[in-house]
Amino acid sequence: SDDSLTQCISGIRRAIGDSGHKILQTVSKRGYILNIDMPEKQHLDAVHVPAGVGIHAHRPDPFADAVNRACLFVQVAEYEFSRLLTQMQRSGVSLTEVNQGNGGFSVIVPNTDQALDCVFSVDSLKNHAVGIASGVGDIQKQATALSKRSGPNTVTVSLSVRDAALGNPRLSFEDLGEQPVEFADTENQSHLRAFRVTRDQANHRFGVISGHVLPTLAILPLRNGIDGSTGGALGLLFANTVTHELSRSHEVNVISSMSTASFSRNDVGLHDVRRLLNADFVLSGFWTEVGGSARFDYEFADARTQRVLWSDSLTTSQAEILGCFDASHVVAGQIRKAIVLNETLKVQSTPLQNLEAYSILYGAVGLMHRLSPIDFEKSKQLLSALIKNSRDHPTPLAWMARWHLLRVVQGWSDNPDRDSELAYGCTARALDIDPNHTLALVSEGQVLTHLKRKLDDAEQRYNTALEVNPNDANGRMLKAMLLAFTDRGSEGLADANRSLQLSPLDPHRFMNLALAAGVNLSAGNDDAAVDLARASYRLNRTHTSTLRMLAVAEARCGNLASAKKAASELLRLQPGLRVSKWLTDSPSASFANGQQFASDLRSLGVPD
Repeated sequence: SDDSLTQCISGIRRAIGDSGHKILQTVSKRGYILNIDMPEKQHLDAVHVPAGVGIHAHRPDPFADAVNRACLFVQVAEYEFSRLLTQMQRSGVSLTEVNQGNGGFSVIVPNTDQALDCVFSVDSLKNHAVGIASGVGDIQKQATALSKRSGPNTVTVSLSVRDAALGNPRLSFEDLGEQPVEFADTENQSHLRAFRVTRDQANHRFGVISGHVLPTLAILPLRNGIDGSTGGALGLLFANTVTHELSRSHEVNVISSMSTASFSRNDVGLHDVRRLLNADFVLSGFWTEVGGSARFDYEFADARTQRVLWSDSLTTSQAEILGCFDASHVVAGQIRKAIVLNETLKVQSTPLQNLEAYSILYGAVGLMHRLSPIDFEKSKQLLSALIKNSRDHPTPLAWMARWHLLRVVQGWSDNPDRDSELAYGCTARALDIDPNHTLALVSEGQVLTHLKRKLDDAEQRYNTALEVNPNDANGRMLKAMLLAFTDRGSEGLADANRSLQLSPLDPHRFMNLALAAGVNLSAGNDDAAVDLARASYRLNRTHTSTLRMLAVAEARCGNLASAKKAASELLRLQPGLRVSKWLTDSPSASFANGQQFASDLRSLGVPD
């Protein structure tokens, strides 16, 4: 069909290696031209493009190439070098530089995707220790150092590689923390943030509910219809707007946008979405830009049978995309008609003023949740600029409130009372703009819980937020944790499990896992709490709340050695932690749950 044609063309281009569209060109509203006599080395700039063809010549940016490049270092005996190098070349990766030495060999490739695809597609590499680094600087020395921290059948990567590959749902990363490394040819010893990466082994069992009554939807970012590549901010904007519209319905479960953002890659199919997200239905498609308008072609499919239920397209102006984007109501209505009976819901989405602001917002949120002091401060700068330029939008204010909250919770604030007032001021301004803004309601609930100790008011904010958006994963989890604080952990289990179900691939999932561990501790499910806390720790070793949960959960399960190890790491990251201060700051201090938790911390050596 016409709607499947762009996918077929994209598959053909991948099969014939036509990533630059030199062989198979798109002719807008007509079809495609096959240039079978084109010289193999001819650059796109030299290709004759007829008038009206929807293609933009791309001139390589040397700086971008330098930032994106990646280096693999493989520990291997000299006699194996030639064989492995030949296999890597046959895998299709572009090797721009090869060097031997330091007990192995290194190769430079254009980007992290090629590096990771190569290391997991060449079977012979799986028996060796591999290090991968990317970006600027001496990435060969970094990759070599990372390989020395690896063992056989292990791939260790730098923070920049992990960040670049977060959009690949087939990869799972385990945070190894700051690793001491000795760079070759220098006398200096430094540290690298290292991550162990595995493929097709991600554990998504937490929160997956079998036999659920309501259907689960995944709205995927639309891809670029010109070349099938990741759709960027426009593809994400379309998916996020439709997700927001649908998530307010009580008739369906909708996977969070943070999780579906991982599925913008070309090599991910419906079976991957079904397997990794446990989704029943999937909306996916492409977008193309024509003049001042954008055309969206999408299809709605049953992920269980991979059968397309319907497909359609719409064209809208750039001004509408940057503003209200009413077309999202049309798409949402089509989806509801396909899966529910006798009900439609029309809600106007809150617009972002422009794509640049949208990109800044997502960048700030990502930096905030790295929990690195430098990135954390950069996040504040981005949010401050966004608030200054978007004074009538509640979303940046709600995220700024969370920034002040995290600053206090992480122990980085030099004036917690001031951060408390600033956070509360941000949520108040956000709710003045939109009293039913889900993110602002949830953020104010957090502020009232952790900084103001007004637990009844906080519970009211969470309940209001979930009335507006019953599928808000963060609101569900925070309400569950509030119930745990007040000795009602068993009541919070359903909300905690629902939250984990709705955010299986959220890049900030470590926070949800840590909170779920706390809910299970309060409910007396110590074994489940250990599993959840360990899963959170594997994703981020610098989150102090995770370490508190992990230490106490291990202790309650009788794993005293592991508990004391976690407590020691907690005190290293938060040397000023005292049980008395924790009780002063904890919302659960006046409840049995909080008193028992404090006693557990004391028994593990945390000073009183």
